Amino acid sequence: MVQYRFAIDSSDKIVDAKELRGQAIPNPLWCVSCGQQLVAKVDGKIKQPHFAHKVQVECNGETYLHRLAKLAFLETYSQCIQEGIPYIVAISVPKRCERFNGAISCFSKLPGSIHEINLASYFSEVAIEVKDGAFIPDVLLRSTSKPEEKVFVEMAVTHFLSKRKRRSGRRIIEIPVKDESSIDVIRSRRLGSSDAVFIGFHPSPALATQDECLCAGMPVYGFFVYKSGKAYLECLSVAHILAKIERQKSTLIYHNIIRDKSHQDYSQAELQEIGIFDRNRGFLFLEQVILAQSRRVPIKNCFLCRYSGDNWDSDSSQSIYCKTYRKACNSNEASVCDRYRLKSQTA
Repeated sequence: MVQYRFAIDSSDKIVDAKELRGQAIPNPLWCVSCGQQLVAKVDGKIKQPHFAHKVQVECNGETYLHRLAKLAFLETYSQCIQEGIPYIVAISVPKRCERFNGAISCFSKLPGSIHEINLASYFSEVAIEVKDGAFIPDVLLRSTSKPEEKVFVEMAVTHFLSKRKRRSGRRIIEIPVKDESSIDVIRSRRLGSSDAVFIGFHPSPALATQDECLCAGMPVYGFFVYKSGKAYLECLSVAHILAKIERQKSTLIYHNIIRDKSHQDYSQAELQEIGIFDRNRGFLFLEQVILAQSRRVPIKNCFLCRYSGDNWDSDSSQSIYCKTYRKACNSNEASVCDRYRLKSQTA
């Protein structure tokens, strides 16, 4: 025989069997799903307090949960409006870090923030299954002063939101209703991200405190191009890189900051031109040289010259072999070379 924890009385108020032990039992009581009369069984020592149908009938448990969830929300929310009690939705929002003023994007693992909204203070009208345009939400919340401001509340027992409704642009709260314990969540007057899905709510990101951002000490690569056309790659902390940019802004014409994702310690690397034979950083340097050229930075670098080749002498710190002067050199010699020609140009 079907056993339910909740019933409704003659005033359509929800009655919880757990609250009736040792109490006067309202009569009659009705099934939320099929509307048949129920009998309270709350004083047993073995079974949990529950309601059973007075006459055994076929009753759908999914229909029971769906209707019960709608009634529980309507009843609880109506009480909040009448008595000035908050009904809170707690939405998780990301944090925004402005510590370095846009010089870099913060890559610390910032903790999320909780943005709380008291629905009852904004939406003072509540109704079940009222048509709104092309949709009939389970529960509709609406602002009295701004009727166009609405929230759909959907109870998901077995069927979840359709793509059409999800993409409608409406603000929607979808509450998964797995069992009767979900009713306690609805009646608690507080829904968090573990209790519901919030669609169309766009609270502004929270601002991170300086202590929460750990980027200042993180190692990053700084790629620099100077007025001379020379290019260098350096690995330092974010704070040191930004200080360097400020200190050398009169001679620096271009810079790019690249996050070090290799998890290796290059914190002792000195400012240098890095060749392709340095496995760890050489290809990053070459990549940044090419990127700077594509951005029309007046960089002069042998890697871009049509007369450059690879110096295959593994013992040499000079990464370029100049085909026209027939010698090994570092890539910054292009800045003073009278035979420097870009690969895209003719000699």
